[in-house]
Amino acid sequence: MRFIKLAIVCILALLITGLLQAEDRRIDKNRLRIATLNAEFLFDGIAPDGSANFEWKNSPDEAGEHIAEIAQIIKSMNADIVNLVEVENIEVLESMINNHLAGYGYKAYLVEGTDTYTRQDVAMLTRIDPENFQRWNEKGQSGSVQKSVSKNYYAKLRVNDNDITFIGLHFLAFPTRSDRIQQRQAQADAIRKLIMQVYTQNSDIVVWGDFNDYDGQCLDVQNHMPVTTVLHDIKQANASSTDDDLVSAGCIGFVPQTLRYTSWYDVDQDGYYEYPAEFSSIDHILLSPNLSQYVSSVEFYHDYDPAEVTDHYPIIVDFVFEQNAPTIESAYISALLPNPEGNERTDEVIWITNPTGHEIDIKDWLLRDKAGHELKFNSSTKIGSNKTLEIKRNGAPLSLNNNGDVIELIDKDGKVLHSVSYERALEGEILEFTQ
Repeated sequence: MRFIKLAIVCILALLITGLLQAEDRRIDKNRLRIATLNAEFLFDGIAPDGSANFEWKNSPDEAGEHIAEIAQIIKSMNADIVNLVEVENIEVLESMINNHLAGYGYKAYLVEGTDTYTRQDVAMLTRIDPENFQRWNEKGQSGSVQKSVSKNYYAKLRVNDNDITFIGLHFLAFPTRSDRIQQRQAQADAIRKLIMQVYTQNSDIVVWGDFNDYDGQCLDVQNHMPVTTVLHDIKQANASSTDDDLVSAGCIGFVPQTLRYTSWYDVDQDGYYEYPAEFSSIDHILLSPNLSQYVSSVEFYHDYDPAEVTDHYPIIVDFVFEQNAPTIESAYISALLPNPEGNERTDEVIWITNPTGHEIDIKDWLLRDKAGHELKFNSSTKIGSNKTLEIKRNGAPLSLNNNGDVIELIDKDGKVLHSVSYERALEGEILEFTQ
């Protein structure tokens, strides 16, 4: 009998720690796609809905419509692991999976936080079962202020022989308010302590969510500079070494600065978004250096109206873990502006990104449209490692047809390195592409 009781205790312990054959429901086990999204009050509309106001508060029907819209974004992204910010509870997530995401392989995880005012939490939808999923309750300090992170989780997952710890968070709001500086820096210090602990376990790290702060090293579309040290402190973590500094996914080299925005604030309260004046990046994905080497693409996903669904946009990161994965050796066309608000002969723009680990000189390369018109680089034009070059038409023969076109990037030997096509471009619309 004593042996049986001991066996039962051991089995329960294994179940609790999640070590009994964590399931991996990815279709392609050599690749991983992750995404973070502030879902803007993913609530069920049934009281209690907290003290904050939002359009679908106390309205189950409207809340149900919002849940369906968020589910549609999740379907479109098709990420293996999704970090969701501003979630009411686990029941909302399970309902969303059952009603809208059945067959997509997701399981929901959430640990109730301590935000009693908004009742929001952060959560994870994942196709890879975590080995553990828990909260971090320690306080950080900035000056005389001590503060914990009311909405957070950390979860360890085994992905392609890599241990990865995902740290989801939602910091205090208002990036430039002086009364929030010390409080948010204290929250950052709390997360820094967690990162230091994770590093002792030889795990890679993803820190993601709504930081409500700007990244001074990875500038957004409006060049916002932080008034705090939040991103700096979290990235640095261990001040005695730079080898383990976290990397901003948005600046690994795949996203032009013009497309780096994750949040819309309706400054004039007219219900319409104005680019770029009302956009910024306050959501981030930070990666440990070892993990960042597997990144194959990064996208700031903007394929919906922030006034209609959520006032945040997701960031999507793709990883390739297969040992013989092709390496990226050259530059590519990352974005086009075919239909600018100004003069098309001068203000059309093409962005070329260099995602490699070395500088590229595109002298004698050219861009060519479907009609055969060209823009040639006759002099030395260098694109730094993980940098993006903005090229204005400035009267060149090459043109970006508003009703659709094919644009090719051709090297000095005549080889087509990258070709992109589109059907139609609205005024001011920036079209994004991956390699």
